[in-house]
Amino acid sequence: MDQRTGNLHGRQDCVSSGVEPKKILFVTHVPSQARHFTGLFEVLCSRGHKVTLMAEHKSLKAQKVPGYLEHIEGLDVTPIVAARGVWGKYARAFRGTRNFLLYYNESLKNKSIFRDRAYEWTDPFLRKHLKKGEKPEVKFIKYLENVEENIPPSKTILKYLKNEGFDLILVSPYIFYQNTFHNDYVKCAHNLGVPVGFPVFSWDNLTTKGNIQILPDKIWVWNKFQRQELMDLHKVPTGIISVM
Repeated sequence: MDQRTGNLHGRQDCVSSGVEPKKILFVTHVPSQARHFTGLFEVLCSRGHKVTLMAEHKSLKAQKVPGYLEHIEGLDVTPIVAARGVWGKYARAFRGTRNFLLYYNESLKNKSIFRDRAYEWTDPFLRKHLKKGEKPEVKFIKYLENVEENIPPSKTILKYLKNEGFDLILVSPYIFYQNTFHNDYVKCAHNLGVPVGFPVFSWDNLTTKGNIQILPDKIWVWNKFQRQELMDLHKVPTGIISVM
């Protein structure tokens, strides 16, 4: 990975050259964030793979490839397909609150800027369990985990993924206050048996935006320091982490 730009160049472990072309869905938050992965898209499409870029931002109405990606043949853009129903409406409240739990970690307890920002995305009703300087009770943490475990895969997203027949799904930035919607794609990918991975978006993506709530199949990090952050802060097993 180019640590100045965040681009992933010539990645060999994701899709190797010489294999049958694949359909790949890359889910991001807003179209501008795709700039960080220009090198990845170039490599994948040059090898004959078909890449669909999906952005969460609801202002993306037209299926238009950003100007800085127009030179890449085989790359399309599609608007967000969001979860609907009760959980499509309320899952963010629980996930946003769960993101805040990252800042009870001893190494982050003094990161007041990030802590305060995360607090703004918690659910007002659940905040009574988030007392400053006092870690929430274990039963509340378990409660949030159980809620996630019982949120069913989105029927809307499942239908879309089945119809499109993707071979691989990538999500980034997977950790983001405003973006808990990526969780639905990871969950649906698991349900369908489609490999799903998280190429870490930026140098601070693992410490300033919240926590990993549903493990993907693979995570690619920039360096050994981020690998340690994944293990220490997010309790990610080392076996699914690759350093670029």
